[in-house]
Amino acid sequence: MDSLTISLLLGATLGVLYGVLSYANYRYALGLPQARFLLWAFGGMTVRMMVTLIAITLVITLTGVELFPFLGSFFVLFVGGLIWEVRQLHRHPPNQVD
Repeated sequence: MDSLTISLLLGATLGVLYGVLSYANYRYALGLPQARFLLWAFGGMTVRMMVTLIAITLVITLTGVELFPFLGSFFVLFVGGLIWEVRQLHRHPPNQVD
């Protein structure tokens, strides 16, 4: 595979992984009391963001990815995952978690 394809795939993988972990975290947190919900929601967001930033930094510095395709594919799927997550969470009130 060429460098462009690898860059796109790595960025897409990180973006999708962030979205899946984010959705799973919020779905779990919805079943908790409000104080614990806030801890899980904001604590999970903080941890995910830090781990994601570290992963992006490591991928950029340690591999030969092309910067703009890597970041572009990450951000497209990152934002798409956020939109999907918000839509899913608004469909289920907090007491109706599957």
